[in-house]
Amino acid sequence: MGIPPINRLIMMNEGRIILDISGEEKRKLTVEMLMDAFAQVSGEALANDRILLS
Repeated sequence: MGIPPINRLIMMNEGRIILDISGEEKRKLTVEMLMDAFAQVSGEALANDRILLS
C-alpha cells in the first residue's frame, strides 16, 4: 500500500497560496466560482480564465 492520492486545488498569487480547496467543495467548483474567489481573496479581478490553467 502507498499513500492515497490527494485531489486538491491550490491557487496562488504573487507566490502566496490564496486558496486551498479539496473534497466535495472542489468537486462543486466552476470556472466562474474560481474567478470570483480569486477576485475576493486577492483584491484583483482576472481578465479571463486562461490564467487558471497555467
